[in-house]
Amino acid sequence: MSLEEHQGEYEIVVPSVSILCQPTVALVDEVVDDRGTMEVATEYLEYLYSTEA
Repeated sequence: MSLEEHQGEYEIVVPSVSILCQPTVALVDEVVDDRGTMEVATEYLEYLYSTEA
């Protein structure tokens, strides 16, 4: 659905204030050891907190 298809039915609202939400992410040793995903999980966390992300 687009605003062009339904003109006058919807309005774009831009809040005057925004809140930056950064959920906490962590590795759970027992889980990654059990699944054998320590390396890929570590790489993901490094990327997640990189400048590029």
